[in-house]
Amino acid sequence: MAHFAELDSNNIVLRVVKACNQDIANNGGEQSEQAAENFKKVCPFSLNGVKWLQTSYNNNFRKQYAGIGYTFDSTKNKFISPQPFASWSLDSNDDWKSPVAYPTVTTYGDNIPYFITWDEAEIKWITEDKYKNKYEWSTGNLSWILTWEPPIPYPTVTTYGDNVNYFIFWDETGQRWIGKDDQQNTFVWSPETLSWLATGA
Repeated sequence: MAHFAELDSNNIVLRVVKACNQDIANNGGEQSEQAAENFKKVCPFSLNGVKWLQTSYNNNFRKQYAGIGYTFDSTKNKFISPQPFASWSLDSNDDWKSPVAYPTVTTYGDNIPYFITWDEAEIKWITEDKYKNKYEWSTGNLSWILTWEPPIPYPTVTTYGDNVNYFIFWDETGQRWIGKDDQQNTFVWSPETLSWLATGA
């Protein structure tokens, strides 16, 4: 199944629509202007559409499969994905790259993956582990540096019943750990008794 991307006057992709392979073969073939012109008869432009351009679902041409919000660079004959952040720039392959290389350490403990995100305001990679400790990536020693940890250690009891996991989160306002069971009962972690206390909520 073939696909065409609809472009507006700024070469921004508005939508991507499926097309008939045989129609393309009968009208100039793959990536041809004739096939694109013919597709206008099959699928009229939307309100701001001005042009149809074929795109490859398997990324076989024009760099990559087009998506809504992508830009078509007519000079390079490529669909370029939206810029994720203002500080990111295109590399030689026309892929967006951050000004700080992606962290080389992506897991901790027993191969548990970090949840890594980009902090545009501070121009750095940040993460947190399952204990809610926060880290920032150090490009100097290629490791994660602890920037914040909860004032109360993470609960040592994380399951109940038949080994069912509590949904545990940090309550910044109350400065405490909250746990919920599958019935939405709420508990507060007691660091003194090392146990969950029902709140009645």
